[in-house]
Amino acid sequence: MARTTAQDVQELLGDKYEAAYPATSFIATANVMVSKHCVDEDFTDAELELIERYLAAHLYRLSHPWSTQERAGDVGESKQHVEKVGFAATEFGQMAMDLDWSGALKALGSEKRRSVDMSWAGKPNPLATETDVLSL
Repeated sequence: MARTTAQDVQELLGDKYEAAYPATSFIATANVMVSKHCVDEDFTDAELELIERYLAAHLYRLSHPWSTQERAGDVGESKQHVEKVGFAATEFGQMAMDLDWSGALKALGSEKRRSVDMSWAGKPNPLATETDVLSL
């Protein structure tokens, strides 16, 4: 069961919250992440709720990027970009990491992605054409 509420997340997001895109799915995701990774028994319920709230806001923010606008007279520019990845990509993700004194979220964000390397030690098929090889 979620520790935080949509209203709490909405308060964090302020006027950037769009009612057409409710925060409930982001809360559910944040709840799963906090329940799985922030497992130290010394966490208080209040601490876990705050981590979940900020993490839900982080996920919402990633899904609904904010634009910045600059104007000089009649000329204007609208842009959005993220310079960091993972929890550091938003102020909400950064706060969730700061609130998680166990370091579990920070460690989760810094884990190396698993990859699979494959090699083939067989002989080439003498009947294969270049098209066959390229279509693999």
